[in-house]
Amino acid sequence: MIPLVELYSTDQCALCAEAQKMLHELRTKIPFELREVKLTPDHPQYDKYLVSVPVILVNGKHELTAPIDRKHVARLLRKEMPRDLEYSAGKVLKWIGLFMAVVGLAFRLFGEPELGYLIFVGAIVVFSIGWILARYRSIRVSSFGLNDRLGSEKR
Repeated sequence: MIPLVELYSTDQCALCAEAQKMLHELRTKIPFELREVKLTPDHPQYDKYLVSVPVILVNGKHELTAPIDRKHVARLLRKEMPRDLEYSAGKVLKWIGLFMAVVGLAFRLFGEPELGYLIFVGAIVVFSIGWILARYRSIRVSSFGLNDRLGSEKR
């Protein structure tokens, strides 16, 4: 399930327009569902958010108020993305690759240069596979145009 981002804003708010633009640009890089909420006097959150608009709520847990930093929002969204098997396997393989590289260097330094070289090359291969798997979700999302489909569903 992709993260839900709620943007609370008012009509006459220049910062709200900037936050909205930033979120739409961010959607091209990171998939998330965007729900834009206009605050009106009859809205239940009106009193709470009126003095601090724009307010961005990520998955109902993380509340950001103006000024909103794009990098902070992106970091929160990546943190809230569900981790799948490819991502977890990629992280594990990257650590195994790093460990193998250290072992390979140790073998080279302590008398077995050929074996150390082979272990080090193997470490590079394992690390590369792990890196590709950890990045697989973003490659898969952008190659199938998921961002475009997600953007058109909620408009």
